[in-house]
Amino acid sequence: MDKIEKLLISNKNVFTTQDLSVIWGISEKAKIWEIAKYYFRKNKLNRIYRGIYSINKKYSPLELAQKLQPLSYISLHTALSIHGINFQYYSSNYSISLISKKYLISKVEYSYHQVKDFIFFNKIGLVDKGSYLLADKERAICDTLYIWPSMNIDRIDNINKDKLLETAQIYKNKRLIDDIKLLIKKIK
Repeated sequence: MDKIEKLLISNKNVFTTQDLSVIWGISEKAKIWEIAKYYFRKNKLNRIYRGIYSINKKYSPLELAQKLQPLSYISLHTALSIHGINFQYYSSNYSISLISKKYLISKVEYSYHQVKDFIFFNKIGLVDKGSYLLADKERAICDTLYIWPSMNIDRIDNINKDKLLETAQIYKNKRLIDDIKLLIKKIK
């Protein structure tokens, strides 16, 4: 089985050089870079960003978001849109991370917003989608109101009130908890 076949059976489309090292069983960094460059020149790998490759040009922006900043999860506007809670269109992909950072790749912005360690490492409301972590509805609402207190939440009718209040507690932020309590009063 050649190296590209090994990538194909991994059920992933976006790979860091570390991923390639594990899948191909090669520990030497120089050798990994050399092989990746070879497959890039042969049009079997696409270079997305420094040290990040894909098998084909159609890759998931959510999968890429996780690879750009491994200690992150998809949340904020992106998660709210996925869950059908907010209807505004945002061309950027938003994530929560331990650092604030932005990337522009193929005319798409990947925006990471920093939260405190104890919030980030709390797994309440995080769903493992295989190649990325996604905030559930309640966690995405709490993240959004934590980062942008005046943000409007468009659709709140299918939110679990108890789970929303429980999730808000992990932030240890009185203003956020009060905002969530006001939001819960609006839920039918």
